[in-house]
Amino acid sequence: MLTIQEADYQLLIFTGPDPLDPQDDNVDVEVVFPNGERYVATFFTLKNLETIMNRHAESGECNNGKYLWAADMVIVRELTTETVRETVACLVLDGELKSAFSLASDVVETLSNQSTE
Repeated sequence: MLTIQEADYQLLIFTGPDPLDPQDDNVDVEVVFPNGERYVATFFTLKNLETIMNRHAESGECNNGKYLWAADMVIVRELTTETVRETVACLVLDGELKSAFSLASDVVETLSNQSTE
């Protein structure tokens, strides 16, 4: 995991043991504000969407790869730390972060409700 302290928030990028492929990858990102609010999203590259859909075509998932969806999906041309930082900064500045990301407590609530069903 990579932790970056920005002026108005903390940015967590949940990288795995292998480096990100800038052209064909996805990564979970969390933004934590000083008031404790936490927002989450997953960043995907365009190529990664194609890779996932091709894999689904073979496995039969998502109607044999005919569609793909993900909650809190942010699509970038290149998946680098700098791209994630710039994208999050832009979303915060433009007031769009709360639309593009989900409040983390909402995610926990949804998972809790699913486990009790």
